[in-house]
Amino acid sequence: MMSGQMFDIMITKMSDVSVDEITQMNQMKTGDLFAFCMACGGILAEKPQDVSMLKKIGYDFGYIFQVIDDILDFAEDTDGKTEVEIRRNFINQLGGVEAAKKHLISIINQLQEVLSGMPVMANLVDYIFKRVC
Repeated sequence: MMSGQMFDIMITKMSDVSVDEITQMNQMKTGDLFAFCMACGGILAEKPQDVSMLKKIGYDFGYIFQVIDDILDFAEDTDGKTEVEIRRNFINQLGGVEAAKKHLISIINQLQEVLSGMPVMANLVDYIFKRVC
């Protein structure tokens, strides 16, 4: 997570940032945090066969959480930003808020299939998504 934070600091100084670079940074920060938490559940439950699946769920959940957070920030925080900052914003690079929401829906639908046996996690994903819809 520390390397993700360092990457975040570096990105703010770059003149051009790609969607892949921002996605990687988010994975190294929010994704790693949620993947670690989910993996710990499998480890503590003594279900090592589930750890890799739980990590994947954590990375997907972290990605969803971060994109939603970015949508909320973008909607509130474009005043006072420079043109370069707005253009470089992840949501803007995804094609704007509506395109980002459509992108999220496809990611969430895939994750919900995996979470079909985990209703609490499925409800949490829905709850977080409803913050922007």
